[in-house]
Amino acid sequence: MDDIKCDILNELYGEILVYLDPMAILPCLYGILPSKVCKRLKQMQARKNKVDLFMKMALNCMTLDEIFQAFSYQGAYVFLIEKILERLKTKIQNDKVYYAIRIGLFTTHRKELVEFRHKLKMFSLTGDQKSFDKEVNRVVSVWKNDNYRRSLPVTGRQKLADRYFFVRDAQCENIRLKYEETLEINDVLREIEEIAKFSTNPILIDMMYLARKASAMIMADPDSHENAYKDYLEIAEQHTDLVPACRETGLVFYIKYNFICLRYEKCLDKKLKQELFKIAGKAVDHFTREYEQVANDFQNIFKIKLAHLQLGIGVLGNTTEVARIPEDDIKDATKRLSKLNEKQLPNRWKWGYYIAQSKICWLRRNLNDSLKYAEVAYSHAVQGTFRKEVKGTEDLLKAVRSILPDSHKMTATIQSTDRKDLNFKKLSQLDPTEEYDVIQGSNIRETESSSKLPHQESQPLNNFQLILDAINQIDRKISKLDMLDELCARMSVLETQIDNMKKPDMLDYLSVQMSAMESQVNKMNKLDMLSSLSDRMTAVKSQVDEISPKISSFKQQFNDQFERFTCVERRLASLEAQIEKLVVENK
Repeated sequence: MDDIKCDILNELYGEILVYLDPMAILPCLYGILPSKVCKRLKQMQARKNKVDLFMKMALNCMTLDEIFQAFSYQGAYVFLIEKILERLKTKIQNDKVYYAIRIGLFTTHRKELVEFRHKLKMFSLTGDQKSFDKEVNRVVSVWKNDNYRRSLPVTGRQKLADRYFFVRDAQCENIRLKYEETLEINDVLREIEEIAKFSTNPILIDMMYLARKASAMIMADPDSHENAYKDYLEIAEQHTDLVPACRETGLVFYIKYNFICLRYEKCLDKKLKQELFKIAGKAVDHFTREYEQVANDFQNIFKIKLAHLQLGIGVLGNTTEVARIPEDDIKDATKRLSKLNEKQLPNRWKWGYYIAQSKICWLRRNLNDSLKYAEVAYSHAVQGTFRKEVKGTEDLLKAVRSILPDSHKMTATIQSTDRKDLNFKKLSQLDPTEEYDVIQGSNIRETESSSKLPHQESQPLNNFQLILDAINQIDRKISKLDMLDELCARMSVLETQIDNMKKPDMLDYLSVQMSAMESQVNKMNKLDMLSSLSDRMTAVKSQVDEISPKISSFKQQFNDQFERFTCVERRLASLEAQIEKLVVENK
């Protein structure tokens, strides 16, 4: 361990001495420390001496994860882990993830499930619906196979129920991302509610059902916000106290963040804004108890969500009605985004990243780059089929184009969705005391005075150079555009063919194909098939003949051993009778 972690353990020595009994975690320590050390702990009489030896080994031989593993054994000293993590957060001001695995819930089975669930989430966020459906259908078909499920032992059925819950929960998320208002009446939620009693952790699944139900209600009817929050989400939040901090408890606070954010968009209460920062911090704390990839991904998501909050961007990309945005908020949002590698983000959050960059450029009066970023964001929203995000981005594009000078529209509209093709510029530093007007979506007046914008060069020479640059970009992209045109044409032809198809004709065609297949089956040489089967049966019979002597030999050995056992049993009975006789005589 490094010096900071050692210092924290030394600072907490007094509390560790008060509460810790190393004997309570000794079974776990046998898997971490040398057996000699564990034997010494067992032989010591005074608890203080045992704690001193444990601390010596912790500071010199153990990693922080191993200390967490020991403290979390049977949930005995989880509160000590919390104290260590609190000190770490205070002393280490960076974005590194410190996580405590193995707290009751975190088994090997759990790790496999969470990685599987996170893979499903990535399919949803990247718009890979085909891969998502394939994984979901595979698990659903196994669960629906009653004969197979009943053949499993109890623990096997529980583990299968856990996996089934994860795919149904992933379906809720998938439907939510596409903003399909039918989620509340969908069978998926009912399946989650019913699967709880069969799983290894019914409380966790009940908690997620309540949170997903609240989310589905507000999606179907935005006016049900308060009822959904009080009847379902608040109860789900209470359930988080009954479950170790993990991915699912983090998701409850994630959903709560979205709820409060929707409320904030309507009233713009500064107290709600501060509450959102606290909820985000709590959610990240819970996510960081999970496996590192999960923790890092959700940490990146909240960097983008908080950047949106500071820039006046709503949950779905809509613009909130904030009059002005302080310079400090713009700087904080820029700093958050600078810590991200946008190439590693899925489509949903590439959209979020680029929409935030577009807003920053807008606030800096760099309209050309604002339009470029907005168009890249739009392409990711379309690619992922995120319907509401597409609408919010369209509003932003209209707003930027409505006030962008004509001489810059030509250059701005000729660009690639690839990040490498963007002309990224360093954001100029303005007066820190200045505040900036927020974009008001499609409500911006096209007649807005260009005097409010930074001075734009408009000399003929500069305009001519812009046109030349545009022509050069067209030359570089012409091959890609030709390919796109060809694909569009082929898609149009296919769509026309599909539209013109008549179902009776299709049925006739399928009927002809089936008839042809039946005739081929009838023509197959049945004698050859029987001959092949006969050969295979002969091979199996020869294998059985080879095994038969071995079975006979084993049977003979078993009989011999059984006879010896019977003989010994008789002798024991005889000895017992003699002992009883002697006892009687001695009396």
